[in-house]
Amino acid sequence: MKIMIVIPARKNSKRLKNKNLQKLGNNSLIENTIFFVKNNFKNFTTLVSTDSKKMRSLSLKQNILCPWLRPKKLSGDKASSISVLKHALSWSEKKFDTYDAVLLLQPTTPFRKYKDIKFCINKFYTFENFKNISIISVKSKNKNFTKKKIFNFKKNKDFLPNGSFYLIGVNQIKRNQIIGKKNTFGYLIKSKKYNLDIDKIEDLDQARRYL
Repeated sequence: MKIMIVIPARKNSKRLKNKNLQKLGNNSLIENTIFFVKNNFKNFTTLVSTDSKKMRSLSLKQNILCPWLRPKKLSGDKASSISVLKHALSWSEKKFDTYDAVLLLQPTTPFRKYKDIKFCINKFYTFENFKNISIISVKSKNKNFTKKKIFNFKKNKDFLPNGSFYLIGVNQIKRNQIIGKKNTFGYLIKSKKYNLDIDKIEDLDQARRYL
């Protein structure tokens, strides 16, 4: 398996100031994501993409790649996730190796299960054209929906990305394809806890209640 992990963590945020550095338990959100990776994906190349000196320092302290501060053009509200991933992937492929996919893990979705990601990685490699597809974690707007297997995300309008993880084939990144528009498959997460995406103080308070 040739998968690169990218943890995106810019410093500015509108609703919750410095949200990636907010504490959840004994550690910040970015540290919790780093520890999740170190505990479960020891053999994967992992890179933190940030424009924050503090978050870069935290990453390097944990021996996680953070070779530069993200350029300003990739640090604003209008910067797309694909452009951030393309920047990180391009650097890593020049420095290390080529990859099949990038696993994007956001610090703001602090609750995730290794077994869910592992299932999706295994499923990813069953596709003949795996470098051209994505598998993303989703939540359902229909509370009675019980489907568990991976399904075509574009054809199911009852679902939204929950932000927990995005497994994206490298060809989609290199072609600047918008995640969810084409060749994207969803993996349903039903638990409210594991669907939590921290965007405002109320979300952070809820996360702390789950501890």
